[in-house]
Amino acid sequence: MRTENVAMSRIEEQARRVDRALKGLVLYRQLRHEPTVQAFEDFVAGLVSDSVCAGRLWDDYNRFVHCMINALVEIGILQYGDGTSLYGSEPQISGFSSGEKGALSCNDGVWLHDGSTKQSQVNDICSCEEMRYGGNAQDVGCREKVRSGGNHKGAAQDQEDVAGDVLWKAYWGYNMLSYETAFSRFAEHAGFEGIPGWLKAAMKFELGHLREIAMVNWNELLILARHKTGIDGWLNIFACGGINQPVPYHRVVNWGVRELAHHFYRNGSGMFGIFKGFRWERVDGHGRLKGIASVDPVTLDQLVGYEEQKAKLIENTEQLLKGYRANNVLLYGDKGTGKSSLVKALVHRYAGQGLRIVEVPKDCLRDYYQILEQLEGRKQKFILFVDDLSFEEGEVEYKHIKALLEGGLKARPANVVVYATSNRRHLVREFHRDRSGAYSGQEDEISPIDSMQEKLSLSDRFGITLTFTAPNQRTYLEMVERLAARRGILMDADALREEALRWEKRYNGRSGRTARQFIDYLEARLGDASQSWETASKYDEGA
Repeated sequence: MRTENVAMSRIEEQARRVDRALKGLVLYRQLRHEPTVQAFEDFVAGLVSDSVCAGRLWDDYNRFVHCMINALVEIGILQYGDGTSLYGSEPQISGFSSGEKGALSCNDGVWLHDGSTKQSQVNDICSCEEMRYGGNAQDVGCREKVRSGGNHKGAAQDQEDVAGDVLWKAYWGYNMLSYETAFSRFAEHAGFEGIPGWLKAAMKFELGHLREIAMVNWNELLILARHKTGIDGWLNIFACGGINQPVPYHRVVNWGVRELAHHFYRNGSGMFGIFKGFRWERVDGHGRLKGIASVDPVTLDQLVGYEEQKAKLIENTEQLLKGYRANNVLLYGDKGTGKSSLVKALVHRYAGQGLRIVEVPKDCLRDYYQILEQLEGRKQKFILFVDDLSFEEGEVEYKHIKALLEGGLKARPANVVVYATSNRRHLVREFHRDRSGAYSGQEDEISPIDSMQEKLSLSDRFGITLTFTAPNQRTYLEMVERLAARRGILMDADALREEALRWEKRYNGRSGRTARQFIDYLEARLGDASQSWETASKYDEGA
């Protein structure tokens, strides 16, 4: 009995330390407003209370479990379906490599580097000061230590981590990287050496609190809950196992001040250091940036044709990345010619150089200034991507957008450009009567040229206009052949071209989109035929 009381006292002291750590957050204080953290804090506060209300504690914990599961899915640590990790690896402290695959090695959402860090960078990271958590835990150093959890850990220990509270650690690791603080903004621009000493000390102190929370022993916490309430059946969702792939972020909680600063300096502060694609959305009347975990994987080398347009867009984008003022670009032309794909492909090539892309729906363009406020002063360069931009007769929003693109009192930040696609050359629907001034239901306009210029002036706000026309037959067949080769489709060349021509005549005409749709169909058809043949062969063998 005495031994049990001693054990419970020790566990209760652990809970009190966690309670103090939650209340002691300073740089990450905004985390306490997160529903998951709020529910956890209420549960811990109930555990350490002198008068425990069993029903209230039970409700607080189940509310926490509900919020926790939703949060793990929302931020992409867990995926609906098989319940495995969306990303499949851990963010590293290395730099980027160059080329198409420079930014990510596994997934389009989280910064998973390919291990191309120079040895000098690794040595610089390994030289960080030793920090201590609870008097025992040592900071993890270089990239390999982040991956393996430190050289002192073997495969057995790594497997134990995955089977333990790894999801809880991953949640806090994600928050440490995605929430912006004064430390992360300083580090983004100045690196570790440029951060004031007092801010480094504050971050070091903060890490002690964060580790106290992230390293909590959930089995012991729930033993204490059962002891205090007399209620059995407390579900420990963090010890259920069944995770088939490595989980991202969970070793971030072991990073020290230098490692965090290096991450923010290399990759960016907050969400800009985790995602390379974003979408502006409105929720409850308020606009916000939402990271896109899986950006369209199209790359520049997959786009056939339109070499002149591609070269011009790349040149303008590289000027932006070099710090020069770049032009807004309008990509105009026939449907399915790869205008949107070309813009999206840029981020895969240049994400390692700090390029990010923000998709802005047309109906959210009124939030333009609000978007700029979040992007201005950032180390990264941003493309505001507006797809299928056009306006019908009677839509007057285009008048506001003109001032937003150029002409407004606030100058466009040097690190932001607007790339828009449209099937209309001048974006606004035009009529022959615009030139004559004859409008139904009203007197003829005295200066019809003024109305025409009003409509044309929107497209003039784009410094560069690139035109995309439907491909000729030769280019269309080249697209089909390259896509077939990339998908590993083995088919007689003449038969492939013949079917491709039949497809474009029957469906949407010649375009890059039509070529891809044909290859999608062909791949599925050949795959079904191969599967049927294998099934028949197995049946014959069994007979």
